[in-house]
Amino acid sequence: MDREGEKWVAVKDLGDRMLFLGDNCGFSASAKDFPGCKGNCVFFTGQSREDDGAMKSRGVSVFDLETGNIGAIPNNSGYSQLFWPPPAWLHPNLAALEDGLDRLKI
Repeated sequence: MDREGEKWVAVKDLGDRMLFLGDNCGFSASAKDFPGCKGNCVFFTGQSREDDGAMKSRGVSVFDLETGNIGAIPNNSGYSQLFWPPPAWLHPNLAALEDGLDRLKI
């Protein structure tokens, strides 16, 4: 946001930063702090409406600003450090998470 010009400014590069956008919060982190992770990416949660009208979580997706691609999180150890156990921004309903873990005996 350009506060002086009172207009939004397009961001084309986040450098080594990773931006996380969840249901109730957003934050950024340096990829340097998480070996195996790539900066210049936006991670986001989402939901979709099923045919029966119920909302279903789509989990976490990633937008790579360098390539312009949106897709699943790459399967490597760097990202597993970020997403297990699921952080609050990813799963804001703690009671549902605890119930799911209980059912899995975790």
